[in-house]
Amino acid sequence: MTQTHLLMGSAAILPFRGKALAPAALVGAALPDLPMYIFVLVARIMDWSRQEMWRDYYWRDELQIPMGWVNSIPIYAAIFALGLALKRPWIWGLALAALLHCVTDLLLHHHDGHMHFYPFSDFRFESPISYWDDRHHANWWRPIELVMGLGFCVLLARRYRRWWQRGLVALAGLFYVVLPLLWFWH
Repeated sequence: MTQTHLLMGSAAILPFRGKALAPAALVGAALPDLPMYIFVLVARIMDWSRQEMWRDYYWRDELQIPMGWVNSIPIYAAIFALGLALKRPWIWGLALAALLHCVTDLLLHHHDGHMHFYPFSDFRFESPISYWDDRHHANWWRPIELVMGLGFCVLLARRYRRWWQRGLVALAGLFYVVLPLLWFWH
């Protein structure tokens, strides 16, 4: 889930001047899902049914090509290397968070995976595990992801010292638990 990617990206950059890189890590962690949010917004505006959304429009090139670009492991690896070469922590922090997002998506999408090696290949890895589809073990993955996300919240809260920073992390943790419950019970 996007919120797990945000927490994981933020926690991953902690050892590397984490507080200063937090905004870049948040952007990088969210970037691979950006076309999906735009797609869902358009689908709501156009009043497409779920079946139309996920069985037809999702697979069209108008979405898949942008998804390929923003989920490309080679592109983020190059951006990461460029950030290191230029000694620009915000660039490699953004790329590192995006890379983590892409690698975890690679491992947790079954039939709806992204083109993670685009533009060099349109290959889609079909993981045996899906983060959302119970037919592919999502029922046992969800509790693992929940525990991981709450662990990232604890790690982040321990890193930040100011009460308002810890309050934001606690609020993120609350949303982290409540939003998926609302989604899956909908």
